Amino acid sequence: MGTTGPRYDAGARQFVSLDPKRPFVFHTVPQRFAPYLAMQVTGADIRRFGPRNIVSGDDERTFWVPLHKLFPGRECIAGLDLSLSLDSRMVNEKLKRMHLFLREQGYPTEWTGKDLNAFPFTIRDDKIAGLLPRQQAHGSGVLAPQPHPFAGRARFAGEWLTFDVSSDLVQDPGILYFSSVQLIPGAVETEPTYMQGPPPTTTGAPPSTSTSATACTTTGGWRTSISIRTWTRSSARAATGPSTGSTSPGRLRLRPLPATLGGDRHLQARLLQRRSPGLLPHVNQHDLAVWWRTSVPAETREALWAVPPRPLSEFRFAGDITLPKGFDIYDDTLTAVVGQPAPGDPVARPLSDDARGRYTGLPDAAAGVTDPGWEVSQGLVYNEPGAPLQRYMQAYSLGTPFLEDAKLCAALGSYWPSVAPDATRTFTPLKDAPGFPYPWPTIVPLTDAEIGMEEVRGLGLLPWDGIRGPEVRTAGGRAVVAYQDIDRADYITTQDRLTAHLTARVDLAETKARVLAMSAVYWSLGIHDPEFVTRFGDRAVIEILKAKSAWAVLSFTAVEAGDAGLAEAERAAGGRLAGPRRYRFRIYRPGAESRDPGDIQKVLVEIAEDVTAYTDGRTALLRRDGGPWTRDTSIPTPAPTS
Repeated sequence: MGTTGPRYDAGARQFVSLDPKRPFVFHTVPQRFAPYLAMQVTGADIRRFGPRNIVSGDDERTFWVPLHKLFPGRECIAGLDLSLSLDSRMVNEKLKRMHLFLREQGYPTEWTGKDLNAFPFTIRDDKIAGLLPRQQAHGSGVLAPQPHPFAGRARFAGEWLTFDVSSDLVQDPGILYFSSVQLIPGAVETEPTYMQGPPPTTTGAPPSTSTSATACTTTGGWRTSISIRTWTRSSARAATGPSTGSTSPGRLRLRPLPATLGGDRHLQARLLQRRSPGLLPHVNQHDLAVWWRTSVPAETREALWAVPPRPLSEFRFAGDITLPKGFDIYDDTLTAVVGQPAPGDPVARPLSDDARGRYTGLPDAAAGVTDPGWEVSQGLVYNEPGAPLQRYMQAYSLGTPFLEDAKLCAALGSYWPSVAPDATRTFTPLKDAPGFPYPWPTIVPLTDAEIGMEEVRGLGLLPWDGIRGPEVRTAGGRAVVAYQDIDRADYITTQDRLTAHLTARVDLAETKARVLAMSAVYWSLGIHDPEFVTRFGDRAVIEILKAKSAWAVLSFTAVEAGDAGLAEAERAAGGRLAGPRRYRFRIYRPGAESRDPGDIQKVLVEIAEDVTAYTDGRTALLRRDGGPWTRDTSIPTPAPTS
């Protein structure tokens, strides 16, 4: 999605989402579609082709392999004069399905029947995206999203769109008030299990102590949300918006083909409009996963991420079977990227160097966590008695509004490492759930400039989400860190300040370096993964993440050559950092948390232990509470490449 129309960069030969001269503008990014002749081949035959990411069961699946691109005229296929035309059908049913779901759960709203098929409950076609005319010099098959604000209020029949929220939901004492964007009633697990637990089956409700919040519904692995604007404890009316961040599914049709190419059958392509700006456009999920599995030291690999960066191309989903001309539930290889592997080497490799830095919408760049999902979510269906659950891709149950869901995902330790900035350190490290702190450590730290703690020359403070990072104060004679209260950080109010001006400079190499630097600092603080494996066995990963979460990153900056602070640390510790990328951290162990008596928007966290560190990812220099500098060279490092 973008707030303004497309921008084509002729030098890069692609559409780009950002304008260096306008840091708060996001351009829509069209995608090109084209028909190909294709054949179905069994996955067991990987000698001549194969999915780029091989997963269990692929040898029994069939994959569509593109053979020859189709184009109009006599030069495409001998003996035929092809005439091709494309059209698109788009639909966004998020608000409609939310009301239907509430009714099914026993909480009916006043919106039913034909109203739910009208705008904005159901949004269709050109209001979402449309094919650009060929004469615009971009050729055929270019589908362009309509620009929209990232959040907005909806109108229906000339009035602001609202609906009654049941008082039963508002007053439910079992609601888990995790933040202003996720409210989960009923029993919850006693501690987070990340990827190990089953899909959530709970139902959400609005809170009872907030004037700007979001009510969420969750079931069978999906979630949808609506913005709450004004209400009382016993009843509520919720304002909904069609452009408060949704992903629109659709299909692209190829109009009648010659009989020799399949008669008058319509061929379909699955497409999704991701209603999210490109915050990290040069970080590829697939390449990040390949690096993690092949290059990260084995000692620290398993607990490197809270949620592993698996791309969508590693999962097998059918297309959306609920569309008017839905996909086949048994055709579950739609997400796979197929091609010819190198001779004798079917293992997936990173992108070639000439593809680095290019925008891509392919499933190997998308996130594979679909619960609730970033680009795509999942639907579940029982196809026949005794058969297992089958999954299909859909877009009507993603977290909404997007901006508020982005806050949650970014604040939870780089939940989607290639798309959501790791904003863990923007908010208090004590993310409380019932009876325990949620262990979401910083994994891919953002710099002080990227979260608005340090000015950018000529532009002032430029936090990516419009929320300024923490600052150190003195309260009651003790050093404290002042954070923006996550429950009062409404991204809908900062949408005009959302920017990728700095985060778009972070490429894959920089991401890797930051991950290894953060991991090195945790190791030098005494969090040695193999020791946790010995002590906790199968629970080692969660215990490692808990140990990391006992520390909070207060400052993170890149260190340039000749830095006086680094030179002093190296002299005092008796060793130098040799890596090409060097970083300075200020980390602390959080103490008690309290509200700022002078500012309801802020929470204060005491500094129980203060640590300064320099690292290049291989060696760390550490000073605790102003004591002597020490040097740690025991950090596991990647094996040298040949």
